[in-house]
Amino acid sequence: MAARSDLSELSLEFSRSERRWHRGSALYRKLLNLRRVEEALSVGSFELLDLGPQLLGFKRTHEGRAFTVILNFSGQEQAAEIAEIAFQWLLLSTHARREPTSRTQPLRLRGYEGLILGPPESAARHARG
Repeated sequence: MAARSDLSELSLEFSRSERRWHRGSALYRKLLNLRRVEEALSVGSFELLDLGPQLLGFKRTHEGRAFTVILNFSGQEQAAEIAEIAFQWLLLSTHARREPTSRTQPLRLRGYEGLILGPPESAARHARG
């Protein structure tokens, strides 16, 4: 009977690992697609943003289209105060269930979260895609 229980636990753990892998690969596919269709993310100018010691932020711009990437390298929630993001929309988050954010408050990133923000028309094009 112990062997059957061990097998069930192994099967359950494999199922969890498979779901995590699928979520990760879906995120990777979205990221690659976004980079492929938005030239600013691959050939645009690069501007490093000063967001403090726990956050890395940069802006990519090409032919009038600007995108902002923000990465939280800490396990704690961090606030990013950037004026330009008030006019950008969330395109991609490393967290599956990202809550909408207020445009008048600092942007809050959860621990180890990464975001890509861009023009509203890009958000419509890439929504749930």
